Amino acid sequence: MVKIQKQYSLYVYMMAGLLILPVLFLVLTSCSANPLIDSVEAPALYRISGRATAGPLKIQRIELSFANGFGSTTVSQNDVVTAQAQIRFSGNGVFKAQWLVDGRIIENVYLLLSSGSLLSLPMADSSRLPTFEPGLHEVKLLILQPQTSLKMPIIKYFVKLG
Repeated sequence: MVKIQKQYSLYVYMMAGLLILPVLFLVLTSCSANPLIDSVEAPALYRISGRATAGPLKIQRIELSFANGFGSTTVSQNDVVTAQAQIRFSGNGVFKAQWLVDGRIIENVYLLLSSGSLLSLPMADSSRLPTFEPGLHEVKLLILQPQTSLKMPIIKYFVKLG
């Protein structure tokens, strides 16, 4: 379990190839009577496979898909749909990314990669893609760190009426 406190201290435990990271929910309101939550415990599982690596972190390949394994899907309004990324990398260091839908941030990802070569990165259960608005929507994983010259793939889903 990872605990994030108000000061944003982060404790990460690594066990059997599974890196347990937080999903942080902050509910901010304009009413000063509502206190800010001091800490949140909410695990999300990311699988890292491969051997120990050396050198700075470099992203070599990125694949995005939906649960159906494809880069596109059609869903009804209010259906549950999530995306996942397969990221091939070398080296070690901080990995920062954002899941975006139609340019809006859905989820922030912060990882310290110190071993392995393949990161399986599903969206957190709480970060489901919005399906309340009919039409075509684009999903992208924007990698903020390390900097990469790779073109970021875009996958699309269509929300039909009803």
